[in-house]
Amino acid sequence: MIHHCKTRTYQCKQCPETFHYKSQLRSHDREHHSVRDDVSALTGVAETVVSVEDADRGTDEEGNAQKVFKCDVCNYTSSTYVGVRNHRRIHNSDKPYRCCSCDFATTNMNSLKSHMRRHPQGHQAVQLLEQYRCSLCGYVCSHPPSLKSHMWKHAGDQNYNYEQVNKAINEAISQSSRAPHKLAAVVESAAEGPAGAPPPKEMLKLDPPSPLPPAGLPADGASGFPADSSPCIQEAPPPQQKDPEQSKSCPCTGPPPPTPTMEYCVLLFCCCICGFESTSKERLMEHMKEHEGAIISIILNKEQQAEPQPSLQRAQIQQQREPEVLGERARASQRVHPCYQRRRQRLQTQENKPRRSLGLQPRAGRRVRTDPCQTDSRPPPNNMTTLRHRRASRGKEPAAAEVQPQQHSNCCTHHHHPDGSLQGDWSWGSIIWTSVGLSVSVGLGLLCCIYVATLHENDLWFSNIKEVEREISFRTECGLYYSYYKQMLQAPSVQEGLLELIHDNLTESRRTINLLQRMNIYQEVFLSVLYRSLPIKTYLEPVYFYIYTVFSLQAVYVIALYLTAWLLSGSWLAGALAGVWYILNRVDTTRVEFTISLRENWSLPFLALQVAAITCYLRPQLTSLQQKVMVWLMFVTTFCFCLTWQFNQFILLVQALIIYSLDCVDLLTTSQVTTLYLVQVSGLLSVWLLQFCNSMILGSLVLSFIVAALFVRHCQADLKVGGLLVRLSKILLHSVLVFLLTFIINYLTKKALQVRSDEHIFKFIKSKFAFRPTRDFDASLYLCEEAFGLLPLDTLERLADTLLLYPYIPTLLLLSGTLAIAALKNLSRSEGGSEEKDGAAEAFRPDVAYNLLHTLLYGLVAFSTMRMKYIWTGHMCAVAAHGVCSAELWTLLLRALRCNSRILLRIVRYAVPLLVIGFLYFKFWPKLMNELSELREFYDPDTVELMTWISTKTPKQAVFAGSMQLLAGIKLCTGRVLTNHPHYEDKDLRDRTRQVYQVYARRSPEDVHEILRAAGADYVVLENSICYERRHRRGCRLRDLLDLANGHIMDGPGENDPDLAPAQHPRFCEAVQTDGAAYAALFTRTFQNKTFHVYRLKKKRRKTPRSLSESAAAP
Repeated sequence: MIHHCKTRTYQCKQCPETFHYKSQLRSHDREHHSVRDDVSALTGVAETVVSVEDADRGTDEEGNAQKVFKCDVCNYTSSTYVGVRNHRRIHNSDKPYRCCSCDFATTNMNSLKSHMRRHPQGHQAVQLLEQYRCSLCGYVCSHPPSLKSHMWKHAGDQNYNYEQVNKAINEAISQSSRAPHKLAAVVESAAEGPAGAPPPKEMLKLDPPSPLPPAGLPADGASGFPADSSPCIQEAPPPQQKDPEQSKSCPCTGPPPPTPTMEYCVLLFCCCICGFESTSKERLMEHMKEHEGAIISIILNKEQQAEPQPSLQRAQIQQQREPEVLGERARASQRVHPCYQRRRQRLQTQENKPRRSLGLQPRAGRRVRTDPCQTDSRPPPNNMTTLRHRRASRGKEPAAAEVQPQQHSNCCTHHHHPDGSLQGDWSWGSIIWTSVGLSVSVGLGLLCCIYVATLHENDLWFSNIKEVEREISFRTECGLYYSYYKQMLQAPSVQEGLLELIHDNLTESRRTINLLQRMNIYQEVFLSVLYRSLPIKTYLEPVYFYIYTVFSLQAVYVIALYLTAWLLSGSWLAGALAGVWYILNRVDTTRVEFTISLRENWSLPFLALQVAAITCYLRPQLTSLQQKVMVWLMFVTTFCFCLTWQFNQFILLVQALIIYSLDCVDLLTTSQVTTLYLVQVSGLLSVWLLQFCNSMILGSLVLSFIVAALFVRHCQADLKVGGLLVRLSKILLHSVLVFLLTFIINYLTKKALQVRSDEHIFKFIKSKFAFRPTRDFDASLYLCEEAFGLLPLDTLERLADTLLLYPYIPTLLLLSGTLAIAALKNLSRSEGGSEEKDGAAEAFRPDVAYNLLHTLLYGLVAFSTMRMKYIWTGHMCAVAAHGVCSAELWTLLLRALRCNSRILLRIVRYAVPLLVIGFLYFKFWPKLMNELSELREFYDPDTVELMTWISTKTPKQAVFAGSMQLLAGIKLCTGRVLTNHPHYEDKDLRDRTRQVYQVYARRSPEDVHEILRAAGADYVVLENSICYERRHRRGCRLRDLLDLANGHIMDGPGENDPDLAPAQHPRFCEAVQTDGAAYAALFTRTFQNKTFHVYRLKKKRRKTPRSLSESAAAP
């Protein structure tokens, strides 16, 4: 044992002076005897070299003999056992002192303190799990030798009892070297007990067999420690006895058994949901994955559930709780899942009031329960002196400079929103400013609605043309959809109209189909019911009610883009700029003025609303009630979008891929991912029920993908654990499994339900990206249309002319680079490791990330298929406006220019969008006025003549065959029965259409007559524009597609494939006009003008025996 008494132990060689400390002796030698430090010796000391193994036996030497401890590996010596033991850690790689902010580990505390100064201000707290306190002055240190050295400062105090204190210190040192592993087993056994069970008393107090302390010791605890202190020994056990779990959970890996009646503090990591406890934070983090949803709800609902306090009372509570909370944080080396950490930090940027901690305060004689669900964004004290001061004086108020939150600057984590009402600030200024922004959005929406309605009126002179001309203006499939609105209005009642749609035999001859199941026409049904219910029949014609509703949806579209840009940038000026861009780029953002009834004109406004709702849902400042409202809005908009467009599954598939990508790089929480998936599934299933269990929805790829993603994610629980390479390999394996399972589920579902409705779409996609020609008629029919070709470059020229493309590209590049860096940092950080985020520096706003991937993926789709550009260009306006008005992006730019300031940032954010709007006004306002002043008139006399003749000269039950586009107009204008129509999502209909189109192929009149009769046709309408087509190039004309499908060579000069053969018959549409005997026997011309030829099919006579003999006698 090392004893200390009042006898001075260090004596000078040259003189009789003696000293308490060796450093005093060395100073004396330098000053009085001019002796160097390395030659100064100690008198009266018999130096004995003791190896570290011998020292572990605890041999006691009395008197003035000074031991010299030597390392058993090298020649290192030290006068203390602790020095040799710390040195031995160099050889056995034992580094028990670990940094709480990175992977740094060292063998002594001083090196750790020096290392912590390298970290930012918010990470300089050293996690000390033991304290040794001076009972006289309150001095706190982390290991007994420091306390022993401090005690000599009180040598002049007459009440100082050397024997009692030295005895307690020596007992602590001796026990730390003898039994370092005893407590580890007790702690681990306590942690493995049942969750939530109270610890037994024998785990809270250990009574070693040593005798009780002398009566002179303080009554409140051993070693002179106050009762509220919790001493732990921070020395590590020997390497062969080191517990790996203890070494991971905290820097102190082997606290010794305390002295009699001394209570110790055990650091346990406890689950705040179910009470699970462990000494390893890695185990707790694995356990906490089961409670991710509950933890997010606790964080979001905490402030709402808290009782409101007056400002003065809240300030007093803050002053009372702050030292206690900070002291607890300094003791607990806990880690939080990155998603929780980001969410918590974002919530704390909203309010400056402190958060209550769910963890229990560490007291003497009880276990410390550290709750990983609760963190705080305030930085710990800047140095260890401040930390010790706070631990020593709990009741004092901390300095103001020490409790101020640290300000981080990030382009994607902090929100510089001037619109306070969006952040919960309901001051009069914020309310007025927000009201102005909402008014501007409504004004821009109405302006767009009036603009397209005026263009429609001026282009057709719609108010002055006849009813039949108005109906003819609904071209192609638009006329087919509008005909059902007209049919519902002409029905005697709503019930009878619905029955006619459910049991329809007019759309396809010789077939009775359910139109509500086959087609997306619920909007026509809803408008017809609404028009019949409202008292507006005398004021507004049905056709105007229909087209004005569609134009009003364009106003909704503009408002949705406005809100999306506003939410992304925090300024409604961005929304105004997005709305202006949408209107000026009308040619590339919408075609509603001449294709009113197209399904996309109904559905895209709801898609834009859904994107705005998702953007708002992914914002971090939402309360629980606001989140629920956003979830319902997402469901309603997704449902309306799916109900109004048959191609909804492909758009939702892209959205599901975006959600999947954000989930893989840790930018969305599990709760958010699951919610977004379930919103899509619930929307699709709701439409499936309304469409009478349409099998095409169940066979969609998006449903198969969501089921596969959720299933594989559930099975692969450790997806987000490991380093960069491990995470990348796991994501690759995860993606392969998801896509493989998706195709398996989709294949089995289609086989079981016999779904073949969307085969033509996959044929088109396969042919388009195979980069080789195909002879499939359905795929070629799409490939040869300009709308399904590549995006022309003049589109980009028009977008650049309105200044839309210039801010869009830099914004896209900057956000993409930032997202890539954030994703790599997220993947590089191990979930269970000791590395944490530097504030929120690597975080990326999930709402911005979602919109970024949205515009990237739909941009790729638009470049591959021109018709899909209407989804991309609208959202492109919102993203470009975000780039112009975003505080984060401007901050990065100003910092790069070294002129960043709040005033300049605000000036730039407001001045740039206003300058852009002003420039667009002076450049395009005259052009808009000229465009609106141009007056045209609908003129198509040949089609009007045809429709009039059919209505007056043919029976009402007559069946007409012809091209899909023309038959849709015949259905609307005349109500006659059709053989085929433009709604192409049915396998039998596609086969019938290909057979009817044989009238433009090289087929015999008998074959054509038989085909048309099989379809039930009474009349066939031939169009010169198709028979003598010159619009498409060779190989894309309809007659060429039919020739290739039939194996015949094509007309005109050019190469043909070697396997094609010449046809045996002339082209039917040309030969029938010659009135040859073979054609006249089967077809009778009943109507003809410059464009159309109508032939009535004759009944084919059966050959009699006489006619058979005559035909046989003929040469």
